[in-house]
Amino acid sequence: MNITKLNPENVIVCESQFANTGYSKPLNYFHLALTRQISGELEFFVAMDDNNYLGHTRIIWNSKYKNFSDHGVPEISDLNVVPKYRNQGIGSALIKVCEMEAKNKGKNSIGIGVGLYPDYNNAQRLYSKLGYLLDGNGVHYNYNPVMYGETPKFDDNLNLFFIKRIAIQGDAPELANIATPSSQQSIPMAR
Repeated sequence: MNITKLNPENVIVCESQFANTGYSKPLNYFHLALTRQISGELEFFVAMDDNNYLGHTRIIWNSKYKNFSDHGVPEISDLNVVPKYRNQGIGSALIKVCEMEAKNKGKNSIGIGVGLYPDYNNAQRLYSKLGYLLDGNGVHYNYNPVMYGETPKFDDNLNLFFIKRIAIQGDAPELANIATPSSQQSIPMAR
């Protein structure tokens, strides 16, 4: 498995193979992500094995979530692993690459939001296992706090947010061996 930044060569593979996962994304999702990456708005990482799409995630440098944006905390967003490749460490590897990218950009924390319905159970457990802690600001719907007595729609936009302090040099040897890919470099990852 290799993790690379989204690029013109792999964007077509991602578009076509993601369509076969049973999940939906807006039309030209990966092409639009590449445009946003080129503009500096985000970094988009893709896990591939040979020419097979395994999953992806992205770092949004200026989160829509107020607690992150107010403190300059980038947000890991849209973590997806193809169902048949789950529980093989791909999601963890994608998150660790995001952590290193943020650290290399001088960030000392990184955040992530997670949905609340059962489809997100594995993600909730993974984030806790990787050291992410609740940020303590409660449930949000579409990045806005849900207040007492409100009844938000129970969908992908209903989230809790987690945050993690990124290890400072020497604090986390498990992160020290993970390189951050440049736009033309890939990182081989053991399965």
